[in-house]
Amino acid sequence: MFFLAMTAGRGHAQLVNSATPKECVLGGKSFTSLRAAFFAADAMDLLDTNNGEFTIYAPGNKAFDAMPKELREKLFKPENKAILRLVLSHHIVPQT
Repeated sequence: MFFLAMTAGRGHAQLVNSATPKECVLGGKSFTSLRAAFFAADAMDLLDTNNGEFTIYAPGNKAFDAMPKELREKLFKPENKAILRLVLSHHIVPQT
């Protein structure tokens, strides 16, 4: 079981329980930027960790849109794959 915590404005979070983390990241309309980040960082394997027992603090598209465009574009460049992967890994917290 995993939980996806999404920022729903003004500091509120919503918990979503889905079949798999990959299904949520791959299929959610609100997470197309997050999906692009996971692919750009070659980090989909991070969603297979800890037998699916974790929480993803998943920034939605609005969060990515709020980033300065230059920073977003720089993070998504192939030469910054390791940095983007590290950032994404900090959004996945194993359940204990």
